[in-house]
Amino acid sequence: SSLLKLRKVDLTGHYYMDDQSLCYLFKNLKFLEEAIIIGCYHITNNGVANALRERPNLRSFSFTSYSYFDPEYAANNFILLDLSRCSLYVDDIFHVLRNCTKIKQLNLTNYSGMMWHEMNFDVPNLEVLNLSHTMVEDEDLGYSAWGNLTLDYRSLSFMLLLPSFIAGNADV
Repeated sequence: SSLLKLRKVDLTGHYYMDDQSLCYLFKNLKFLEEAIIIGCYHITNNGVANALRERPNLRSFSFTSYSYFDPEYAANNFILLDLSRCSLYVDDIFHVLRNCTKIKQLNLTNYSGMMWHEMNFDVPNLEVLNLSHTMVEDEDLGYSAWGNLTLDYRSLSFMLLLPSFIAGNADV
């Protein structure tokens, strides 16, 4: 069947999807490269973990959940990772960025716990960083005089910040 050759699946709003259905999809869609799982509240973290194990060649993953996202789910071949509205710890973001060396797009919308001044690693392929609705200090977005931020933004071509709260700049 041609359905088995699908490369992208968007499950946005499919409230009836559960762990078993997700695993079945990931197991049978051999060519699946991109999955969007937004508003599927019957899918648990265990379901996501099991599904991702079924499809290790997945390159793009968007997952919106109000529950905790385990950074171990992030495959090193991801080029897009959307973790908007996921519960994360600072160390989890660091783990994802250290291990997903091919990542080009990272969405951290509504993430309030990031301490950019703690970063110290290279993300050479990052092109899009979405920090909408986050609290970001302006000195954390560039190389500070103290050299605290050593995140390499060489290939960053787009950073979405608005309507973020950017501290330290009264003109914003």
